[in-house]
This record gives sequence, structure tokens and C-alpha cells, in this order.
Amino acid sequence: MSSNVSLHLSIEADERREFESRGELKKIKFQRSLYERYFFVLLPDDLHVTFVARVACLCPGFAVSQALFCELRPKLSCFPAALAQQVLRTWLNAWTTSRRIKGDAVHLCLFGCVADGDLYHYFRCVPCWQAIGACDSFPVSASVAARWAWSDFTEISVFRLVVLSNAYHSIKSFCHAGLGPVRVSSILGDTIFQSYSF
Repeated sequence: MSSNVSLHLSIEADERREFESRGELKKIKFQRSLYERYFFVLLPDDLHVTFVARVACLCPGFAVSQALFCELRPKLSCFPAALAQQVLRTWLNAWTTSRRIKGDAVHLCLFGCVADGDLYHYFRCVPCWQAIGACDSFPVSASVAARWAWSDFTEISVFRLVVLSNAYHSIKSFCHAGLGPVRVSSILGDTIFQSYSF
């Protein structure tokens, strides 16, 4: 047991003895008490540290600070939880790419390139971003930081991250199911339509 948890337990025991001595036995809500006292001690909120480490691996040479994540996080919380989760999964490199999962081999890009299919590539993939631009009719930024929604955090950039994530996973499931050639534009169109339902 960590020293922080031991400290909290001893404080709680002292509080209980004090209430008993005054005849004011406090009703303790066990679940709430555990959550309030121990959750952030045992599971600290360190997403900002993970974010900086993952970005350093994904985009070498791109300077990202913990302050940037702390600035973006409240903005992200304004979106529905499902969208915000997709963006966080993308920022933290939680896609199931063959490079991240370390399967038998690194597969090629699912959008038709001959490059390795990893998250680093998908934000530079020309066919992918041309298809996204054609489907939503907004200009596509040449800046990778803008595509990640780091330097240009707008509704459109967040929406595109969600579309890209959903399209990637849809195409991947079609490919693994052996359902024949996949038309990227139709999957992106369907993904955009489904994403609007949020």
C-alpha cells in the first residue's frame, strides 16, 4: 500500500474517532469516500505526459508541450463524449495499426498508398486527405499540426479527426473480413454521414 493511501486511511480513522467522541457519528458513503479520496491518488491524471511522449514518437521534430494539451483539453470537453474520445484516442496513438500492435508484418496504407500504414503516415497520406476534402468540401491544410487539430483547433479539424479514425477502422474491418475491394470514397461518405448524427 502506498504511503498516500496509508495517510488517507489514518486521516479517515482520526475523523471517525473525533465524530464518535462528540456523539456525531457521520454516515460514511463508502463508494463515494473511496472515489473522492483514492481515485486520483491511485490513478493520477497524467494524460498530458502520455500525450507529449506519444507525439514525440509520432511526429519527430514537432515541438509539443504539456501546456498545449492542457489548453486543448477543456476545448475538447465541449464536444460530445464519443467525439472527444475518438480525438483523444487519435492524439494518444490508440489506433489498431499493424505497427502499433506489432503484428506479423506492417501492412500498407489502407487508403491506397504504398507507404507503411501507421498513424504517422495517415496524417500525411495524400489520397486519404484528398478523399476527406472531397467529401466535406472544406480546404485541406498542408500543415500536419493543423490536421492533428493542434495548431488549428476548430470544429472542422476535430470532425475530420473523427471521420479519419472511423474511416480507417471501417476500411480495416472490410479488409480483414475479406469483403473484396473497398471504395474509400463511399466509406468516407458513410462515415461523414454517421458522424453528423452526433
